[in-house]
Amino acid sequence: NKYDVALRLPVPEQGMFILMSPARGNYDIPFAQIFEPVLNNFSKTLRLCQANEEQNQFLKNEIEERKKTEQTLSHFKTTLDLISDAVFVFEPKYLRFTYVNYSAITQSGFSETELLKMTPVDLKPEFNNQKFRTMIEPLINEKQSALHFETVHQHKDGHLIPVDIMLQYINIEESSARLVAIVRDITEQKNFRNALLHAKEEAESANKAKSEFLSRMSHELRTPLNAVLGFAQLFEVDDENPLATEQKQNIAEIIRAGNHLLDLINEVLNLSKIEAGQLSVSLENIKLDPVVTECMALTSSLAENNHISMRNSISPDRQLHVHADFTRLKQVLLNLISNAIKYNQPKGTITINANTTPRNTIHISVENTGAGIALEKQKRLFQAFERLGAEQSTIEGTGIGLHISKRLVELMGGTIGVKSQPNQGATFWVELNATNQNGKPEKISPTFEQTAKQITPSSSTTVLYVEDNPANLRLVQRVIEKRDNFKFISAHNANLGIELAQGHLPDIILMDINLPGINGYEALKILRDTPETRNIPVIAISANAMTYDIERGAAAGFFEYLTKPINIERFNTVIDKAIS
Repeated sequence: NKYDVALRLPVPEQGMFILMSPARGNYDIPFAQIFEPVLNNFSKTLRLCQANEEQNQFLKNEIEERKKTEQTLSHFKTTLDLISDAVFVFEPKYLRFTYVNYSAITQSGFSETELLKMTPVDLKPEFNNQKFRTMIEPLINEKQSALHFETVHQHKDGHLIPVDIMLQYINIEESSARLVAIVRDITEQKNFRNALLHAKEEAESANKAKSEFLSRMSHELRTPLNAVLGFAQLFEVDDENPLATEQKQNIAEIIRAGNHLLDLINEVLNLSKIEAGQLSVSLENIKLDPVVTECMALTSSLAENNHISMRNSISPDRQLHVHADFTRLKQVLLNLISNAIKYNQPKGTITINANTTPRNTIHISVENTGAGIALEKQKRLFQAFERLGAEQSTIEGTGIGLHISKRLVELMGGTIGVKSQPNQGATFWVELNATNQNGKPEKISPTFEQTAKQITPSSSTTVLYVEDNPANLRLVQRVIEKRDNFKFISAHNANLGIELAQGHLPDIILMDINLPGINGYEALKILRDTPETRNIPVIAISANAMTYDIERGAAAGFFEYLTKPINIERFNTVIDKAIS
């Protein structure tokens, strides 16, 4: 049936053949006897042919499948050869490579034949066989799905290649378990990282040099300014030799200009610290109303001189608390309020208010009735040294305050902005995170007028001043001599100062920091280590006025750290504190 073959018999099946044989003569043979063996053999042949055909078809199908598999594998290998990462496949028992792609050949410098005789250890100079097996053990035990690490491979010519490796263990069938490593050459990334690190180191070095330069310049500027402002203040408070009215006005101008120069120095240094990322904030829960009250008290004299009225619209009953740094918050509010005073109209008003927002923040506003700011100028307001033309006016300023305020507010996690129109005043606002906790009201530092009560000692008080600058020595000597029952002695270096301290046992020691020979810190340590001088309060008076200088002074154990130029009222307050 397979070959569609039909057997046709021309005679009836029951017929007889008549066979004629010379040997046997004629005899009859039935048809069935003749054709049955033939038919049986023919049927066997047909069945054999059919079986062979089925076998051939199976083989044909197998060949087609193998061709497809080989074609797929060829495409897969071509794909792997085209990718930029090197692919290494190796078996876990002997660690020999069983497959490498083209990138593996070009990356390593070895031929395919050479690589297929090698193991991963041959490419990794810092690995031995045991160390490598220990590393891949978590993969083979299936405790870890993959290993990702950076290492170096050794090229055929000997140079080292930094590489990033992703290693996986694939175990579909135990007999075909394999480890596959995808290896990326990260030479460019390493070079880029090294370049970035080098640039970072250079930037840090430049920043350190800038900080050192600013610190040195601050010291050099403050030292002569200390004499200018100090002696000017002495003229101003000299009751024994009072100045004429015109002379007093001239002295007031010197003090005003000197203080302005000091403000410039302080603001530039402050800005430098912020830009260098050296300024940190200490966030805590701050009750807002007392801070605003203190800021208004500190700026009240400025407002009175400019005939400006101030109004605090924040009700103390509202108990508004912000998450902020107390000192930095006060610095920002002082800047906004003093600007509102300076840029207000004559007999203008300032309104300070605060409200909660749906964003769980406190919105603090300082509104003035000044000339206002055009919209196109508002974008430049918070840029450093930008005064929007006010530098041509008589209003003093540096153009740094708002820029510093913006950076400080951002350090505290808040935002700052302005809302204004020409001839309609301006409202500067700050938003800081609110807190529901009841923060304790910060201790408000009282003004000098509230606390400065000069203490007159019952017996003579000896003050030793260790200072190498003659002008500074004369200034402090004049200030001390104006006080009753005070004796002043001085030394121009620390060694002599220590000897005088041990010999005279003064009640107070004033110590410069930058001294010839040993410095003020070393002198302080010697004084503290000497039983006779251990309990004498030592007050630092230095032109080193950076934040870290003041913090270092406090940590070293100075009774107080005063920065030059000294404020005589502040100086006398510290002396009184040391006596008491």
